[in-house]
Amino acid sequence: MWPLTILTTHSTLRNSFKCSMRLKQTTHTFTLTLSTFIKETADAGVIKITGKIEGLAASMGCNIAMAIPQDSLEMGNMSRIMIHRAKGGAFGTADEVRNSADNIQSYEDDMVEILVGRTGLTTDEVKAKWMDGLDHYIKAAEAKKLKLVGNLTESKVNAS
Repeated sequence: MWPLTILTTHSTLRNSFKCSMRLKQTTHTFTLTLSTFIKETADAGVIKITGKIEGLAASMGCNIAMAIPQDSLEMGNMSRIMIHRAKGGAFGTADEVRNSADNIQSYEDDMVEILVGRTGLTTDEVKAKWMDGLDHYIKAAEAKKLKLVGNLTESKVNAS
């Protein structure tokens, strides 16, 4: 499960049109399409997109989160973002396997570019920090410091 809540508000209708999506298990193809849609519509100013990471935004969940403008993305103080190299698998002919490897590398290159733009780190710094083959879990305070998210929220425990 990728506990990332995305709220969209159509700019011309102000607050009268809201859509909330709670992303759970989904295919990577859908996730990439959704991530591209979020980024393109936000960049075009068509809609205002806000999001909150609640729990863990891991792997492709991180990609979706990074499509949301930094100042519109909140993260719970007990939450985490997990970043790692692009992963995938392939079978078939040598040409098909090479094509799959090229696609995986392309996804990774895109993620590096997004992280460079988001954090202000250089390409080499992003690769050294996160593209080393390990899973990197980033706590909320560090995510804010790195400019991955805009605001932190406090977790609340209901004592009943």
